[in-house]
Amino acid sequence: MFIDGQEINIEDRDYFHKLEFAVTYGDYPKTNFSQIDSNKLHTDHIMKVGNDSISGWIGLVKESGGLQEGSDNLNKISILARGKVALEDILELFREGGLYTKFLIGEIRADFLDVTDKEDIATSSRQDFIQNDERFVKLKDFIFKELKFIEKERATYKTEDGAKKAAEIPAIKDWLTTLKGDTKKSAQKLFGRINSIAADEKHRKILYKHGVLAFEHLHHKEKLQQLDNLVLENLQETVTLFSELDDIEASWYYQITEGRLEVIQKIQEHVDKNALEKVIQEYIYDHMWLLDPSWDRATEVPRMEQSISKEFNKISKTLSNEEKNGRIDIRYKKASGKHIIIELKRSSVNPKTGELLEQVKKYKSALKKQLREHNEEGSIEVICLVGNGLHGWSDPDSKQDDERSLAVQDIRVITYQQLIKDAENSYQAYLNKRKDKGRIQELLQELDQIPE
Repeated sequence: MFIDGQEINIEDRDYFHKLEFAVTYGDYPKTNFSQIDSNKLHTDHIMKVGNDSISGWIGLVKESGGLQEGSDNLNKISILARGKVALEDILELFREGGLYTKFLIGEIRADFLDVTDKEDIATSSRQDFIQNDERFVKLKDFIFKELKFIEKERATYKTEDGAKKAAEIPAIKDWLTTLKGDTKKSAQKLFGRINSIAADEKHRKILYKHGVLAFEHLHHKEKLQQLDNLVLENLQETVTLFSELDDIEASWYYQITEGRLEVIQKIQEHVDKNALEKVIQEYIYDHMWLLDPSWDRATEVPRMEQSISKEFNKISKTLSNEEKNGRIDIRYKKASGKHIIIELKRSSVNPKTGELLEQVKKYKSALKKQLREHNEEGSIEVICLVGNGLHGWSDPDSKQDDERSLAVQDIRVITYQQLIKDAENSYQAYLNKRKDKGRIQELLQELDQIPE
């Protein structure tokens, strides 16, 4: 085929530049693979399948996304016979679950499948073969062996390249110098494995970060073991060891904080005001850090919670229908040694301060009674989550007076939107404060700057 006098050939399919590895067969031209490193290009690998000649190639692309072109997926190995596509994708006939299969593309020319002096094994559609025919079985066995060869080769070069690629990043290179012996070798091996499984640069960057954290966890355990042999008279050694432990633990909390901030921001992005009430209802009790960063998680005290719930239910039955309809839920939780009553009000209601105060007093009294019976100590705080604040809060002075009078009795009223905003500000402030602290965190931040 010619366009404007220029012949259209295989290079115009524009996928050879995506390859990082290839195996060629028979007399297939090698010029198409000039960009591939010599150690990743296997030429004249196989000339024949049995007594029958073949030609073609099978390759691996750098990123699996490189095989997707619009609605077309090039992740296939086509079989050609007599210059025509005889089987669009033989790869789908193999139950290969390895990640490497997502990077495969190829084209095998097997004219022996269509010869005039032998029985026609093509199906009526001319796009497939009678699959139990000896010729096709022989070709399929050959392809399978080649796939296993390619899988092994990919694992080898990806591991070697991965260790080198990671060490080219200044932050990781410096970090590796802090590791010794087998720990360092294991870290280099891990980076090699990351290179094998990463689908793209974004995925690789995430795995690098988790890899560093995993090894720092092992490092942390080693440091804890050193405490057993620590000579306390050696002040400098003690200070250094504690400093390293603090640094590692700070990096863990930094990662937790980043994750929580992302959760908060996603809630803010995707949940409108009316739906926010439902989201908070389902999430708040198991994620107390939304209310206060120091309340990492609620302490489980099932027996006491059960007893308190019964007391709360007794009080709830005495409420008017209007009061019941204005509430979603009321629960008891314990976090950081503090006893907490959390009441969720519907977004559609604006409770009056006096009415709310009267309700809350009853629940606080019931909780105090249960705490005495269970020999529990600690302060009590009440948090009321509402949609738009209390009645009359459109007046800033009135709002400020109400908040003062409620605070005296350890009662906080927070809107759903304010809850998300306050949580976001708390965690963002921590990130801003810690962003330039600690060698591990500096490493993780440098990894974040790697282009994807």
